[in-house]
Amino acid sequence: MDQDADVELHKDPVVSLSKAALATFTAKRETLSEVNENALFADGFEEALIGIVERFGQEPVALYDRDMCIEILKRDMDEDEAEEFFCFNVIGSWVGEGTPAFAIMFSPGPKPGVDA
Repeated sequence: MDQDADVELHKDPVVSLSKAALATFTAKRETLSEVNENALFADGFEEALIGIVERFGQEPVALYDRDMCIEILKRDMDEDEAEEFFCFNVIGSWVGEGTPAFAIMFSPGPKPGVDA
């Protein structure tokens, strides 16, 4: 098999990562696991893992890009179905203190002190 061939991470056809993307996800997962061994990950959204979020008095958790999660779901369903599925099955799933967080990303604006 070619080293750059896609690797199925799950049986779900939504998720298919290249070996490089899988290595990147694995490195991110290991980094988070070092600071919170109880952190949980959102299955099928490996490409959307963008970082770690810290909250006062709580352990760090995985941080995903919400829009990217919707785009992943849209590979298998239309936009309305993807939004509904995400809100009900992903955001609506609390599985304990290690539950991941999902960020709504702002568009980058001008930097402070820089004229546009």
